Amino acid sequence: MEKFSEKKRGRPKVLDGENEKVMESVYYDAKSRRSLLNKHYSLIAFRILTSDQKVLPGYEYLFGGNDLNNANPKETILTELGRLKDPELIRVFAQKICEDKMKTKQAVQQIRDYRLDRVGVKPDGDKLTSALIKTINDFFLTYPATTYEQCKDSLALAQILITTLKRTKK
Repeated sequence: MEKFSEKKRGRPKVLDGENEKVMESVYYDAKSRRSLLNKHYSLIAFRILTSDQKVLPGYEYLFGGNDLNNANPKETILTELGRLKDPELIRVFAQKICEDKMKTKQAVQQIRDYRLDRVGVKPDGDKLTSALIKTINDFFLTYPATTYEQCKDSLALAQILITTLKRTKK
């Protein structure tokens, strides 16, 4: 008889059972566990960038002003900042985001690149090829009736589109 590992599968829990219940009661409108986690991370950044119902100087851009009662926080950016966990790192990134008035997509990308250790990593042809092959394999698994002829035709069309796009960007 085979012995199975005692390790739990999946991502490690961020919130223990008790804290998760508290979050669920406060954010009763959260539709999923992921929503609760996003709120949790957002609160981490919120606590670091605010004090006494005021936004700390330099971080107003993230809250739409310095009065928290009328705040319109950039929740997505705050969530990503909270995932950094380190208060000093959160302040450094928040300051840069506010100084540059970054759009959400750019700010989130920079934070994720840092957090996932992708800073300075340049994409190369081998990585692109691997990603394309993985995508094609996933497509074949999802749509097993796809023929290799259809795949070749689609790749040929993609090549034409890429060439056209390359010409228009010059």
